Amino acid sequence: MAQIVLSALIAPLTLMTIMLRLENSGGDAVLRHNKLRDILVESFHLAHIHVQVEAGSGLSYDRSHSRPTDILVFDWDHGKPSALDLSVISPLNANILNEAGMTAGAAAQAAKVRKHTANDQKCTELGWSCVPLAVESYGAWGKEAQEFFALLASRLAVHTSSNKSKMTFELYSQLNLSLTRLIARAIISRSFSLADFVA
Repeated sequence: MAQIVLSALIAPLTLMTIMLRLENSGGDAVLRHNKLRDILVESFHLAHIHVQVEAGSGLSYDRSHSRPTDILVFDWDHGKPSALDLSVISPLNANILNEAGMTAGAAAQAAKVRKHTANDQKCTELGWSCVPLAVESYGAWGKEAQEFFALLASRLAVHTSSNKSKMTFELYSQLNLSLTRLIARAIISRSFSLADFVA
């Protein structure tokens, strides 16, 4: 009986510890990021929208700018290119845990603010608009990402002779299913002993 109770107490702690470690795990983080990016690139192509992946480095006249975008979408924001910057963040991060526990979407909001702070000036100098696409590791997308996806779904509907609600559903389904699968695979690939959690 004591073993069952101990297992019940350890299980959520185990998952929390794994999720926190996954956020800081370079290989898994890059894999998640790139998969979401590739899904979006495919969606843009389907909607006949011209994009460039990993754009930004050396595009200014003095070739001094670092890469501020994962996907550059041409002729999007009133004729201005939009620089998309993907970010997957865990709401269990110690820096935002308290706020995330009180406000839904707080982790995605924090990631969005961080991306704007880091990239707005560079994007402005290049004549781009900065669009952070922040998603929490449990699948909740930030408001700015949701607004962008609504526009993308409309463009997809036009070019696929479908309706916006269907395109919206399919877009989120692809993104969140891939995110869930990659996180699940990363969790399964790790094995921790009890000592990891009580040390």
